[in-house]
Amino acid sequence: MMLLFFYKAKVYNNSTAGKTITYFSKTTNGKINVQIKAVRNSNVEFYLFDFAGELTEKKIIETKSILTLSEIKKGEYLYQCFEKDIQLTSGKLSINQNRIIYN
Repeated sequence: MMLLFFYKAKVYNNSTAGKTITYFSKTTNGKINVQIKAVRNSNVEFYLFDFAGELTEKKIIETKSILTLSEIKKGEYLYQCFEKDIQLTSGKLSINQNRIIYN
């Protein structure tokens, strides 16, 4: 069974969108830290999908704070960040044993 997902986001025109950056880093114990930096502090919905389209993580994080994800396996993922149904950032995340690559 193949799962396809499609999400149509609102076109953003506020000052936060476009100036929001998502950072990922790997900890020494194999966990992944996520930090979302934006112009102002707000609650952001963070979604992480595997390449099969299955939702693996859904968290609400305050911008500028650090979210730690555990039990994330090596592989390819897609991430999206929203504030009140407005997409702020999205991209691809690759996790292997030694490093994390994201865009």
